Amino acid sequence: MISRALSGKLETDQSRRSMKSSDEIMPRARKEGLLVQELADELLVYDRISHKAHCLNQTAALIWNNCDGKTSVSQMTRLLEEQANAPIDEAMVWLGFDVLGKAKLLADNNSPTSGIS
Repeated sequence: MISRALSGKLETDQSRRSMKSSDEIMPRARKEGLLVQELADELLVYDRISHKAHCLNQTAALIWNNCDGKTSVSQMTRLLEEQANAPIDEAMVWLGFDVLGKAKLLADNNSPTSGIS
């Protein structure tokens, strides 16, 4: 579940983040073939192609909703801080990209961390 994945393993992703520039352009959220339902504290995304449901917590939902293919990590971090009204570290954004990419919720599944072990 995405909400559980975003609540841990930030240290691992800091090494991945260091391999990418925080001003690099990031991916677009995949919108095709998905049914999206906003709930109280989460976003339910059902993939009609894979027949899998993903429950995004508030942070994951904010990251996914702001993946426009034009926003850099540093810009997204600032946007998320404003929207969440809480401090957000760039590592959290990188982790979100990784998790969303693995869930195939990014367009063309081009996760910025894909291919990095």
